[in-house]
Amino acid sequence: MARRGDVDGFWRFWTGILDLVLRCVIDLRVEGVEHVPATGPALLAGNHVSSLDGIVLATVTARRAGRRARFLIAAEYFENPFLRWILTRSGQIPIRRGERDLGALAAAETALRAGVLAGIYPEGGVNEFPDRGMRPLRSGASRLVAATGVPVLPVGVWGTQRRWPWAGPTFLRPWRPVVALAYGAPVSPVDGGGDVVTLQTISERIASAIREQLDRARELAGADR
Repeated sequence: MARRGDVDGFWRFWTGILDLVLRCVIDLRVEGVEHVPATGPALLAGNHVSSLDGIVLATVTARRAGRRARFLIAAEYFENPFLRWILTRSGQIPIRRGERDLGALAAAETALRAGVLAGIYPEGGVNEFPDRGMRPLRSGASRLVAATGVPVLPVGVWGTQRRWPWAGPTFLRPWRPVVALAYGAPVSPVDGGGDVVTLQTISERIASAIREQLDRARELAGADR
């Protein structure tokens, strides 16, 4: 049973469907979901190995922690009318990749100040070569933390790329690849303003925490580090 949180009927319905679908296509292993706060703002920040990452993370967070997560999602997904309706109805935030989308960051900052659990993939896109390690982090996550002072919940994700790598979905064996999520303990923000040094320090702290959880996710999935 999920803890009491802010999951409403819409989220229960759609994440219930997604949970059934995911059970059919992946073998899911989860650790550390108790780190997700039952109430209040926080920023989920994970590595990004597949277009499935957001679906899996949002579903697990809702079903097992009782929290809705508002992710910064690539704006092109909102071009499909059906997806746009679901994403908008669930409070997801479009962001234009490859640009410094200040409007999207402002929307995420407003959500965090309102007590929302937000989510971001600081690498800025799906990692084409996840076995080579994480890509350098972009500044969005550190700017949000510097502006709001919310804690960061690092999440390691591994295995979703077996079903949907950077190049697109694949249906090769194994039929139900192991997918692991490792939630870490909250990372406290760094004191200071939004200067370059502070943002770099925050970014390094976030990157280190995500890498630690990524290593744990790979262990859970039975992958070589």
